[in-house]
Amino acid sequence: MKKYTVGFVFNQALDKVLLIHKNRPEWQKGKLNGVGGHIEPDEESADCMVREVFEETGLQTKKEDWVAVGAMQGENWVVDVYGLRYAGDTNDAVTKTDEHVEWHPVHLLPAHTLTNIPWLVHLSLDKMMNDQFHRCDIRYKS
Repeated sequence: MKKYTVGFVFNQALDKVLLIHKNRPEWQKGKLNGVGGHIEPDEESADCMVREVFEETGLQTKKEDWVAVGAMQGENWVVDVYGLRYAGDTNDAVTKTDEHVEWHPVHLLPAHTLTNIPWLVHLSLDKMMNDQFHRCDIRYKS
């Protein structure tokens, strides 16, 4: 089973989210997604978030600051979903790869955002602000 992470970095006011313009895989090309990636062998999911966010945005985070929101699962893949309230300046986030990162208002995400990202952003916000659920597991049809 392939294992991935996706994380939503929010500013202090929780009104902006950091998204990445994807160039790959092909089905995501030209779309906005959260930051994340493939979990390496023997790597914990939260450690993957710390590593991927640093590699793609230059932001230094700690795994204990990431809030586990839940997971999405398909037939042969799973994606752990996280949220983080970034304590630093939003200008700290810089593009570190060929996939551009930028802040977007959480209530006005662009039309070229992947279809599940708007509700995942709001689910992450709900978990971080209210903590009314343990975790949310989403299973996609085969």
